[in-house]
Amino acid sequence: MRERRFSCVDTTHEDPAIGAFLGLLEADIRSGRNLTTLPENLGQTMLANANHSVNLDEDIDGEVAL
Repeated sequence: MRERRFSCVDTTHEDPAIGAFLGLLEADIRSGRNLTTLPENLGQTMLANANHSVNLDEDIDGEVAL
């Protein structure tokens, strides 16, 4: 099996669909519409990982599931 290495690339890319989605999301949050709580397991996982340091410039080794 061939080794694959990935790294971050600095780029400026703006997707109008993402901008429109974020605008819609912002409007919903400001007005209090369409908001619910996080699923319990997601909230617990986020809290458990809140203090883990991350190096975004570090290379990723091995397989990655997206």
